[in-house]
Amino acid sequence: MISDVLDRLLRAYRHMLIEKAIYMGLTELQLSALLAAAEGVNTVVKLADRLMVAQPTATDTLLALEKKGFITRHRVGKTTVIKLTDKGVKAVEEVKSLFAEIDEIAQKIGYLS
Repeated sequence: MISDVLDRLLRAYRHMLIEKAIYMGLTELQLSALLAAAEGVNTVVKLADRLMVAQPTATDTLLALEKKGFITRHRVGKTTVIKLTDKGVKAVEEVKSLFAEIDEIAQKIGYLS
């Protein structure tokens, strides 16, 4: 019973995240990259590892985020370092708010403590 409810909750959660990404003009991968950057993943290599994608895919994702104003990129030696802009921080806060809502629902059904 609880596993069915949790399964539905997780599907609804994924759908809500995808809808939030679309609303913000992001792909699912771009949203994942933005959240990773907010957690301190600040280079292309680290991002590619975290998202389990090739480095060129991570680079393309970051270029799109930069073009949309969510991050800035700059070179430090041979490394490209990424940083959230104010717009990126706001987007992450919106998504984290959604996470908090989902967590609250999960706690209400008694799954998480």
